[in-house]
Amino acid sequence: MFYSFTQSHLATIELSTKVCTTPERLRDTLLHEICHAAVWLQDGVNGGHGPRWLRVANRALAAWPHLPRVTRCHSYAIDTRFTYRCTQCSACINRHSRSIDVSKKVSWQSTKPS
Repeated sequence: MFYSFTQSHLATIELSTKVCTTPERLRDTLLHEICHAAVWLQDGVNGGHGPRWLRVANRALAAWPHLPRVTRCHSYAIDTRFTYRCTQCSACINRHSRSIDVSKKVSWQSTKPS
């Protein structure tokens, strides 16, 4: 997911077809990203999943109680071609391409290169 902001407080949301593979995922992901855009448009802040984002997410839940709760992270599996496993902590990182230089990157749990 990608959203970008400009000085005039316009928001652009781009969704990944690799993540949004079902109508339900599209709905949930779009609502999540709309919450980010709303924070930017209302407050001029790009604050991640902080209190402002949570406020907007709770407003969405109040407005549409029949929809699933807007969450910080999704919990569904994403099909990927490559899985990297840290040799120190066994943490796994999934990618669609060979995008990680294993001689330099470490997992978020490790402190030394794997």
